Parts: sequence; structure tokens; C-alpha cells
Amino acid sequence: MNLDVKHYIHKEKWISDSLCDELVEILDDENTWLPFPKDVVGAYPGEERPQDGIVGSSLSIDWEQFIGDPNIPEQERNYGLAHLKNQIVLDKVRASMRKGLDHYVHKYLKDIEWYDYYRDFTNPKFMKYQPTHDMQLHCDHVGNAVGGKGIPTVSMVGCLNNNYKGGYLRFFEHAGPAGSEYWLNKGDIIYFPSNFLYPHRVTEVTEGLRYSFVSWVW
Repeated sequence: MNLDVKHYIHKEKWISDSLCDELVEILDDENTWLPFPKDVVGAYPGEERPQDGIVGSSLSIDWEQFIGDPNIPEQERNYGLAHLKNQIVLDKVRASMRKGLDHYVHKYLKDIEWYDYYRDFTNPKFMKYQPTHDMQLHCDHVGNAVGGKGIPTVSMVGCLNNNYKGGYLRFFEHAGPAGSEYWLNKGDIIYFPSNFLYPHRVTEVTEGLRYSFVSWVW
């Protein structure tokens, strides 16, 4: 077993360019993007919201309480969130995600003999970041991510385009030089454990649009 926590962050291209382009086109055509607040604490001053992770984390709360909330002040709105309605294309992207996940669990982690099985993973939540959008530091140790089926074991983050600047996936931000940044290229999926040892965030997008998705494994 490798004792370097960075070893368990693994990035590889699993989605074809053509499928990435198709996904972006369909997501914008369906146009179900709903805003998420930049700061879930600052956007609702004086109002308590149930959380089960790092205070202010956009992944430590029940997303359904915030997605598309008309009371989010305009200046506090952040990246857009969407679910893909097109089932045929959703099945294609899930097949690509599964290939990468099988590789991660059964080959990349082949020395971890006590973790060689998973049940399923959530349908991807798609995100569209515009310039100034980012995501706060958080970990994915959150029960509502997999619909009451427990706590996720692995997180999958994918990217659908590469014509943007900024938007790095940054791990271990407070570790100084030991921290790590990953720029996701078109079709890349990055896999990592969904626990408190893997704090991460998305840095501010400075140019273009960043289309990505997230899914959790149980």
C-alpha cells in the first residue's frame, strides 16, 4: 500500500472529444442551468442551514436547498448546475465513467485488495463555470451525495472542454508546497477518495467557460 495520499488521485482521459462536444451542446440546448451561491453562508446571512461538512462548503450541504433559489442575491451567484435529460447520451457518458472507474478500482488500486468492489455511482451533476466562478474548499464526506445510500467512497470529476483558463482542481490547499493542482483537459476524469483526507476546491475561472461534472461512488 502506498502511504502517499497523492497517489490515490488519478487522472486519465476516458471521454472522447466527440462525446464531450455532444454533451456541451445538449446541456446548453436543454438549458436547465440553475445558479448556486458563491458562499452558502454569506448568501443567507442570519439563516441557519443544515450542514454536515466544512462550514460554507458547497458540497457539505443538501444541494436541493440552494439550486436555483430565487433569493440568492445576484452578486452571490456562482457556477450553474444541471442534470442531463437526454437518457441516450447520459447512458454513453455513464459507460465511459464506468470504464474509468473500473480501471481505477481494479487496476490502479490493485494493491488495495480490501477495496475491489463498488455498487454504483450517481448520475453526473454538470457544472458551468464562467469567469470569476470558483468552488470553495471542501471534502466529499457527505451523506446526501448518494441519495441516502451511505457515504461515498470515491469521487469522480470530469471536464468536457479545454478552452478556458484558471479553474484548477486544487488539493491540500493549506499544505503549502505540498499542495497539488490539476488542470483537467477535455475528456479527463479524475478519481480520488471521498473522505476528509482529500480537501479540494476549484480555483477561479479567469477566461472562457469551464464545463465539468461530478459523480460519487458507493
